[in-house]
Amino acid sequence: MTYKEWTKEVRQIVARISKMVREHNKKEKEKDQKNPRRRIVRLAVRAVLLVFLAFLIFSHPKITLKGAEKMDVGTSGFEEPGYTATDIFGRDITKKVKVEKSRDKVTYTVRGFLWKKGKVERDLYDGTPPELKLVGGDTVLLKGGTYTERGVSATDAYDGDLTDKIVISELDTSKVGTQEITYTVADHAGNVATATRTVTVKKRPAETPIVYLTFDDGPGPYTQEFLDLLEEEEVLATFFVTNAAPKYQNLIRTEAANGNVVAIHTYSHNYSQIYSSEEAFWEDNDAMNEIIEQQTGSKTTMLRFPGGASNTVSRITTGIMTQLIADCEERGYQYYDWNVSSGDAATGSYSEAIYNNVIKGMSGQKESIVLMHDTKQSTLEALPLIIQWAKDNGYEFKTLSPDGFTVHHTPNN
Repeated sequence: MTYKEWTKEVRQIVARISKMVREHNKKEKEKDQKNPRRRIVRLAVRAVLLVFLAFLIFSHPKITLKGAEKMDVGTSGFEEPGYTATDIFGRDITKKVKVEKSRDKVTYTVRGFLWKKGKVERDLYDGTPPELKLVGGDTVLLKGGTYTERGVSATDAYDGDLTDKIVISELDTSKVGTQEITYTVADHAGNVATATRTVTVKKRPAETPIVYLTFDDGPGPYTQEFLDLLEEEEVLATFFVTNAAPKYQNLIRTEAANGNVVAIHTYSHNYSQIYSSEEAFWEDNDAMNEIIEQQTGSKTTMLRFPGGASNTVSRITTGIMTQLIADCEERGYQYYDWNVSSGDAATGSYSEAIYNNVIKGMSGQKESIVLMHDTKQSTLEALPLIIQWAKDNGYEFKTLSPDGFTVHHTPNN
């Protein structure tokens, strides 16, 4: 069939349909003339159908939001207040609602009759600044030293953790006097939070004081926590170890592996046994040195007498301390007492007293060997404050060494 033939046939079909419509309208008109009420009814039905058709075409499902249409989410974040949805016939279709949340808005959509779409949005905004938290209070730098930031964090209910966005002002520790460190952070909405820390810098000493942290009687149940703290603070110490608690013996290996110094505090730490004779002491000492070699790969020539060189419990054997001290030189050992006692061996000692004893003992000394025990929880609680005080006051942390600084008490036996 050619295009001309096709168009001719279409025109004929249209003409036949038009004729049928005219004939139908003519018959309807004749019926309407015979019964005028019929025409009114027919027009009314047609109008109703048109209205209903328009209703179907132009009506959409309705979503009703509970709560505010604009919400401040800067305080506690966004929590959905709720919503309901009905189709064009008033039927509940809430379960069909789809919710999509972005940073600045929540969009609710639903499909109803004939897949007609309903949509509404809830605007979100952040009107609350972040929260800044300083670790520790005001800081005092005594006698110089490098300022170590105590720590600060920032959180925002809307943006989450903003700690890495904090801007910290500079501190000049070369200037004596009171200064302020300012911490500032802003969230994505431009809300700004600030906090300040007051730092007092006092006159620096002519030379750097040195502190040797030493721990006796371990390893024990708290030793790993001591090691974790020292590692976190980047401080090394000297551990005078025993085998009083064999199940913690493996921590001797950890002490050495972390860079700390391991020395002998006898195997048993039993006063009546080790001070019963010269031979008994060295037998006990050598047994501990064997364990140290097993754990670290080498023996040590460093020791501390239980009770110190000036102890009086050794009087059960007359003159033994004087003899043992002489033996040290002959056997190639160096022994170490202390010039600062934490007092943590006393029954009922608590962290505040331990801290006060240490800083009082260290003050004014060029080199301090501090006696503590890694078997005491109260010492563990005091240690962070002791380390921070030493850092603030310009102390250098060192470990004891065979040819280095030592303190010798005068023997009482």
